[in-house]
Amino acid sequence: MEAAEAEAERERGQHRRELRRKAKEAQEAYDELPRLREEVRALKLQVRQLLEELESLTSRRGASAASVERMQATYQQSRSSNSRPGSSGRGQ
Repeated sequence: MEAAEAEAERERGQHRRELRRKAKEAQEAYDELPRLREEVRALKLQVRQLLEELESLTSRRGASAASVERMQATYQQSRSSNSRPGSSGRGQ
């Protein structure tokens, strides 16, 4: 009987340690969210700026506006496929 109680206590201890480890990992991930959201915002802004620069350069060179539109459409398509259902697409 004593051995069974000792085994049960050992298992409870392992379970508590695992819960603490998981809680720590979850908190670290949660704490990292604001930084990652800001990084995503900055990258989206950079993409927009680069697309505008590309459009400006290609219009000066007489390049096809259709090629710029295709690149913009590709970017828009990748943005929409990356957003989650029910998400506004904004980092909240």
